[in-house]
This record gives sequence, structure tokens and C-alpha cells, in this order.
Amino acid sequence: MSGPSHWLAIISVAAAFALGGCDADTNGLERMSSAQVLQAAVAALKAAPSVRFSGDIVSDGGPGEIDLRIQGSTISSTLTVGGARTEIVKVGDEVYLRGDEPALTAAGLPAEAVGTWLVLGAEHAALVAGYSLDSLASSLTDLDSPLRPQVEQAMLDGRKTVVISQQNGSRLYIANTGPAYPLRGMLAGAGGGHLYFTEYGGDFQISAPTGAVSLGDLAL
Repeated sequence: MSGPSHWLAIISVAAAFALGGCDADTNGLERMSSAQVLQAAVAALKAAPSVRFSGDIVSDGGPGEIDLRIQGSTISSTLTVGGARTEIVKVGDEVYLRGDEPALTAAGLPAEAVGTWLVLGAEHAALVAGYSLDSLASSLTDLDSPLRPQVEQAMLDGRKTVVISQQNGSRLYIANTGPAYPLRGMLAGAGGGHLYFTEYGGDFQISAPTGAVSLGDLAL
């Protein structure tokens, strides 16, 4: 519900959120304050086995798109911001990156590697430091303006949700049945956009790219 830099700061697994004493067909979030619902959503997202996070964003005044899949400590991401496109895959301790020339230049990587999957060393680990469930979940609390205290109930694609809103108009839709998963974010203001949390529990079968080369090999 904040700007893209907060939403992309993304990651550890906790117990799924559950409520007792609630209506039979809801998880009880409608009886809570916005702040309590937000904390429930943070806990549920941290506990998710996997999730796809995607959407359109505005960064540095320009449009961008994010498509990120997280399954445990494994990730696959495509990010386009300001005309620069970057793909990142993390499997185990290995991080792979492929980008166009603007993306490589911004990352301090050699332009001759355009279109090539690179195996990154520890010095470039910061490029994926925020790509995790813990970081993504924690970013939900980086608010641009105060929360309105009351929640609303709404249907979203045929599913019951509760909606928490900021005073600037940003909104977050959270599942009102089952785990308190965030489902959709609508960002207002200069960093506006639409963000989607989908495919909870999906098996993304992320694997290391074939033909990847190290930066040392590239320089030979």
C-alpha cells in the first residue's frame, strides 16, 4: 500500500493465521479494526507456502510492471521499470540474472552480457535481498498515509473480502474466508498502481536457467 520500492522489498515462514469465535462462513476479520486486519494479513502472507505477486506500478514517475513468484526461498521475477527489463531466478544459494542494456547498466553489470543469463556472485546479492515472503509481507505495513479505522466488506471475483483503506485512497483487499491472505492492492497517489496476490500454494517448478555463465567467464 506504499510505493513500489516498499512493495518490492520482499521474505520466513510463520504459522497460518486463524480466528476463533467468528461467523461460520468468514474468518472473522470483519469484526476487527483495520490495524488488526493488516497484522493478520502480514502473518498469513509470511506463512504462505508460495505466492505470485504481480501488477503495474509507477516508479520515478514512469510506468513499470512486476511479476514475482516466491516458493520458499526459491524465486522467479520479471521487473520492468523505466524501460529497463530484468529477469531474476534464485535457486538454492545461486542467483541468476538476465537483463537488457539499461537494466545491466543500472546494476553495474557489463553491457555485453545483454540477453545472457549470468550467475551472480555474493557482491550482487543485494539485487535479490528484498525478494522474500518476509520482506513482501513486512512491506504491507509501509503506509503512505494513516489507515481508516473501520474495515469494509466486499466481493472480489466472487470471493468474500474485507477492505482496509488509507486516507489517501489506497486500498488493500484481504480474504474474508480461510487464511487472511492479501488479494489485491490499489495504490493511490504518485506511486499508484494495481497489485495482485494470486496462486497461493502453487508449485511454480522454478529451476536454474540453462547456459548461464559467471561474470568471470564472460570477461574471458
